[in-house]
Amino acid sequence: MSENIVIALEIASFIGLVFGYTRKNRNVMLLAALALWFVGSHGLSDAIQGFMDGWQSVANA
Repeated sequence: MSENIVIALEIASFIGLVFGYTRKNRNVMLLAALALWFVGSHGLSDAIQGFMDGWQSVANA
């Protein structure tokens, strides 16, 4: 499940880079580049795993 979220964020980041470049919007390009860097470094995977563990513990309670 968490791999799907990472893949979706990578795709959204690439779309944001293209959109920001074509519209000449530097803020969108910056946000997309930072998101791509953060997802690419897999810093988000621990946060997603913690969220999923918490969600499952609440669902099982």
